[in-house]
Parts: sequence; C-alpha cells; structure tokens
Amino acid sequence: MAMCSTGLRHEVLFCLRGYTPHFVEHVIDPRDGRAKLVMADPHTRRSAMIYDLASGRVEWEAEVPGSSVPNPHTARMLLSDVENFGSAGDIYCCDRDNCIIVIDRETKGIKFKGKVPWRPGLIHEACLTPDGSALIVTDYLENRLAKLAIPSLEPEWIRRDLERPSKVSVIEGMVDPWHNPSFGGHYIVCSNAIPGSVNEVRDEDGTIAWSCPRADRTGFWPLAPHSAFRLGRLECRGNLTVVGSEAGGGIYALDYFGRPVWAVSGSSVLRAEEGLYYSASPHGIGEVTHVFPTLDGRVGFCSWLGFNCAFVMAIEQLPSEQEARFVLAYEKRIENSWTYLDPPVRGEGWDEVLIVLENLGPEEVAWRVEGMAMGLLDIRGVPRGAVKLGEGRLRAGEADAFYSRRPYAWYRVAVRTLRQKAEAMLSAFVSLRKG
Repeated sequence: MAMCSTGLRHEVLFCLRGYTPHFVEHVIDPRDGRAKLVMADPHTRRSAMIYDLASGRVEWEAEVPGSSVPNPHTARMLLSDVENFGSAGDIYCCDRDNCIIVIDRETKGIKFKGKVPWRPGLIHEACLTPDGSALIVTDYLENRLAKLAIPSLEPEWIRRDLERPSKVSVIEGMVDPWHNPSFGGHYIVCSNAIPGSVNEVRDEDGTIAWSCPRADRTGFWPLAPHSAFRLGRLECRGNLTVVGSEAGGGIYALDYFGRPVWAVSGSSVLRAEEGLYYSASPHGIGEVTHVFPTLDGRVGFCSWLGFNCAFVMAIEQLPSEQEARFVLAYEKRIENSWTYLDPPVRGEGWDEVLIVLENLGPEEVAWRVEGMAMGLLDIRGVPRGAVKLGEGRLRAGEADAFYSRRPYAWYRVAVRTLRQKAEAMLSAFVSLRKG
C-alpha cells in the first residue's frame, strides 16, 4: 500500500524492473481457480504473461512472434472453451506481424493464427465478444474498428472514422433493463488522440450510441485515452465511465453528460513546434496506459512512471485533492434571446468552480451565471430558486471568468447577443477543484 501527499492511497499489485505491461486484466484462472493478472508488454518484453498474485511470481510468459510492429498491446485469457479458437486458460492476443493468435497454455505453441481482411497498420486489439462468435478488432494506424467472425475473420462490420482506435472493453451486466450499465451500446472503445474520445459502440452494426466528448464537442476532453470501462449498475443513466489518460497521467470518472464526477487528477499537456510534451500528474502517476476493474471492485490501473518498469496498482482511496475540467460549449452559435448552456455545471462535491467564457465574435455578447442551492434541478422550465451570481459583457475576441468558492449545488450559464437579429460564436470551459 502506498500514499502520496494529496491523499491518494493505492495498492501495488505488480512491479518488476524490466517489465512494462501496457494492459492488465484481473481474472480467476479457470485451470486452477486462483486470482491472476494477465498482462501484455509490447515495448520491453514483447510478451504476454500471467502473474499469480498469491505467490507473487510470473508463472507463465510467452514472447509473441513477428518483428514488424510493437505488440502485444493487449492479452487476454479465455475463461471458457471457444470452438475453432481456443480452450479455457489459453491466451489470445495480437503478434508482431499483425496476426491475431491464440497461444496454447501448455506448449506455448500457436494454436490459432489469423489475418485481418485488409492491409494492416498496427492491429492493436482483439477482444472476444460475450457470445464467443467474433472479435472486436482495432487497427491503430489505419483507423479501423471492426467486428470479425471466428474463425474466418470475415467482417460483420467495419468503421473507419475513429482516430487511433486503441483498447476495447465489454460493458458487462446488461441483463436487467432497470439496472443496465449500457447507454445503448455494448463496447467501450478509446480514440488515442489529443484530444481523444471515448466511444460506446453497438454490437450489431458498430454505430456509436454514446461518446465523450459529445458530437457538439461538449464534455470532458481526454488526453490520449488508451482505455476505459463502464462502472456501476445504477438506474436513470447514472453509471460512470472510468477513463485513463495516457498523455496527462490521470484517471477520471465521467457521468452520462461527460462531466467529471471524481478524478485522480492528471497533468496538462504542452503542444509546441517540437511536438508534444507529456508530464507527470500531481499524484506521481505518469502515462496511464490502462484502467480495469479488479475482482474485488476497485479501479485498477497501469502507470508507466516507474524505474525501468510500469506499476500495476489498485486505488484504495481517492485523493483529497482533485482537479478536473470539461468543455461547456464549443464554438456554439448564439442569438439575441437568452439561452442556457447545457449540460448544467454540477458544483456539488467540489470546493471551487471556475467558468471561462470566450467570445469568438463577431457580435458583442452578454452572459450571466446563476446558482441553485437545491440538489434537484428541473430544467424543463425556468429553474426555481436561481440566484444571479455574476454577469458581464464580452466584445468579439474577449474572454472573461467567473469563480465561486464553496459552490452551489448547480450552476447555469445563460448567454445572448446584444443586438437583435445578430449572431455570435462562443466557447465556455469549466474547471473544478477540491481539497
């Protein structure tokens, strides 16, 4: 167990010098009933491995064949037999020649090997569907996300519009319509760009049911997210999506609207003429390549800020100091009538709220911020009990900020142009802080 000065407490599950796992899953091994970490190390060991938590040793490791790309980026254990693919306990992953393979657990021989039906760039991920009939596959360099049937690897669908698609997670527990963790899809897929996105796709056709940021670019902007998973069994779309930020080294839990609910705060990223500059987070975490659920209900993660190693850890306690940001409006066109920016800003649970508004022109804009003390916010009409906390005007090209300490439960931002029949464009950004 370890703790940093900001109150983050975490348990180190795995740390060995010379091992840099990029992906981790926590499973019960069907061959002996023991809890194991299945890990993939594409850049140092170039292998898939199994770590026994009770004995504290790497009990199995197999270097994947090939030489053309860095893999395996993911490696998973088959928890049951899959016809024409592999047996319970076998490991499946992608090799360094862009083939999808199944490694025989006993012999370490390749018992299944298949190629995707296109010219690959980097086959980053192959994730088994819950019914075992297909794989959800990502090609990181060719921007392809596909569902490929087993064993032929013939496509059931392919989409080509996600930039740098990386890891995939299955939304589990979709059995009860009253407590369904899905927002309409079946898999979470990350776009490992800056800024990137987290996308929930449907099994039947690959269409997007939910995404963060949303289509209008509002919500949290993740910095090179490599992985995410859906957490909770809440009603009324109350489930959270846990996201790991590779570039900023943070972990964020996002609500349905893409607003941060809690954060293991990451750092900022600098883009300059020489390229990108990553930095470590205030919690001593850097480049979170993977987040995953542990068997005992904690959030596990993999951080590459180790001494010639990557740490695999599980959160014991969230930090007392947290900071997160999201986009409230992005290049939004506004008119002369007062319009509220959506979604509302939730202040409850945070100590400080900062709202920055930028008028992109060409017209002058008026703005006001209202606070609501009650936890129930009904936005079907004009909110009751709204208190005007701040107001101002912005000429084209100007920016202004509103700050609140010990905030209200909710904030709403209203904007309009000053001249009738005139339009302007506005962006708004929110920073939340506690501790």
